[in-house]
Amino acid sequence: KHNVRHSSSGTATYNIQPNTFRHVFLDLEKTKNQPSVEQVLMIAIKADSISLKIGDKTIFDAANIEIKKNQITGIIGKNGAGKTTFFDLLCAIRVPDQGSLRNFTRQQSYLSQTLGMPAGLSMKEIYEMTGSLLCDPIPSLLHTQETFGKWDMRLAEKFTEMLKKRPNHCSYGEIRFFFTLSLISFSKDLLILDEPTAGVDPECRHYIWAFLKRARENGTTVVVSSHNIQEICEHCDSFNLIHQRRFSTFN
Repeated sequence: KHNVRHSSSGTATYNIQPNTFRHVFLDLEKTKNQPSVEQVLMIAIKADSISLKIGDKTIFDAANIEIKKNQITGIIGKNGAGKTTFFDLLCAIRVPDQGSLRNFTRQQSYLSQTLGMPAGLSMKEIYEMTGSLLCDPIPSLLHTQETFGKWDMRLAEKFTEMLKKRPNHCSYGEIRFFFTLSLISFSKDLLILDEPTAGVDPECRHYIWAFLKRARENGTTVVVSSHNIQEICEHCDSFNLIHQRRFSTFN
């Protein structure tokens, strides 16, 4: 929802109201930094001069980044550069010490590096539980399987077989593969994936990227991190390197 307020000077202020998560809005009254309507329609995430310090370590120092809607944007950097911390900022798990971070998407899903699941549940039950927590209405598993079948029958069969398993019978890579596909099926505006292909075999890695492109075609904005620069360059529309506590953008 876009509420437009005009001041006496003719400057418009835009208040973007997400309906699922509480996002970080700082310094929104400084209208000189406000984007135009056209920019709002094209931008998913915009950070202006964000700074963050955790303990004695400075993670970001006056960093800027702009992520466009309906694109796959990669985030790369060495261990400890701040990739996961940036995702925490996007999800309002952390708040910048300074600067402005605006998330113009309405709904989002986040795949973290650490995944924990109830050992007593099947993967089918875990899918249904995750869907009930993230979606309203709850997505139909049958519809998901039919959609995957249209995209790729072999992958749909692989996903269906995994539904019968329990977590302790799945490898680390299989679990990441399963949750990545599950989040894609929930069709959120923003999909944040922290190293979704880590530990995943080549076949499943191929399917993950193929399905992320399908999600982009259906209107989802994807932000994904990886240590594999080759797959980021091959599959992303653009990527950002975190270096010296700032973002460097490459198209």
